[in-house]
Amino acid sequence: MKNVDTILNQLNRSYINGYISESVYEKLKNQLFSKLRKETATKSKLESKKNIPIVEPAMPVSMDTATQSLSRDPGKKLGVKKNRSHDEFVFPPENTTKILKIKPGVPLTTSEIGLYSDTETLTRKEMTTLTQMLQLDEKSLPKRFEDSFFQIFSFIKAGSFLSGEEKERFHIPHDYYIGKFPVTRAQFEYFLADSGYYYPEEELQEMHRVSPEADCPVVNVSWKDASAYCRWLWKTTKKQYRLPTAREWEKTARGTDGRTYPWGNKKPNNELACYKGGAIKGRTARIGAFPKGQSPHKCYDMAGGVWEWCVDRFEDDSRDPHLMMGGSWLATSDFCKTYSQCICYPPTRRLNYVGFRIVLILS
Repeated sequence: MKNVDTILNQLNRSYINGYISESVYEKLKNQLFSKLRKETATKSKLESKKNIPIVEPAMPVSMDTATQSLSRDPGKKLGVKKNRSHDEFVFPPENTTKILKIKPGVPLTTSEIGLYSDTETLTRKEMTTLTQMLQLDEKSLPKRFEDSFFQIFSFIKAGSFLSGEEKERFHIPHDYYIGKFPVTRAQFEYFLADSGYYYPEEELQEMHRVSPEADCPVVNVSWKDASAYCRWLWKTTKKQYRLPTAREWEKTARGTDGRTYPWGNKKPNNELACYKGGAIKGRTARIGAFPKGQSPHKCYDMAGGVWEWCVDRFEDDSRDPHLMMGGSWLATSDFCKTYSQCICYPPTRRLNYVGFRIVLILS
């Protein structure tokens, strides 16, 4: 029972993050819950002699936790198109019977997921295959961490790397976790709903125009907005979240071999990144849409997509500019390089090609 409960939670999180399609999700959900029902029925027979009541799982609830609970109108869907060419990122399902609220810091339970099916149980081989699929390349990483907000991190070990166009050696003395993906629109909107942080309606409309799906990277956020998101996470989870430094970001994108792009030294193309002149025009792509463009540390969308805020600032400049890394959907492929930088000021300025990813420091 415990094993099924764990895998159901993994399946739930993987679907919300868009790692598996709706069709795959529905099939695995039904198979897994059938196994759960079978075990529950067996337990019921054993316990009936003792007159101990068996608590049945709840009826179906929405898996659309990352979007429905954030909508101003709970009965209204955020505009998510289905049957896209990248089927592995289709989300969320259409059949919703109940809105499931995410409780900050509290992982979902089987009863909250409320899965229900009458199909046959998973075989041992299928269970093993599913478990391996949901590990998300865990074997290739020294460590991996997923927090209660479904944000997945890659572990970056302390050490030196080749930095900048001149490839000068730079040492980062501490370990850190960094987001495998930029913060999504859904995650940022959850922050807005939970914290009450003021964000103008017209700015939200522009965000939705450029990032039309909930699992697109958030855009139109200022350095102040991104910092407020980190402070909210820190306060809610009691863990140390912040924006990355430019060096932390670059090491994550570049690895230790001094490569020009996250994937190597090959110039960008339509299979590697989202940039001006590429296949996707006038908007961002959904997170993880370019798996061939991942970095040596298994992080995605670090070339193009959105410029990403860093914590670095210039204290001797009255304009208070801050660094951004990585290029964007509105920048040419020249800015997809691992060391590409840009400055922006003032820190309250919002741009529709700027987003962020976060760092987590665990002692």
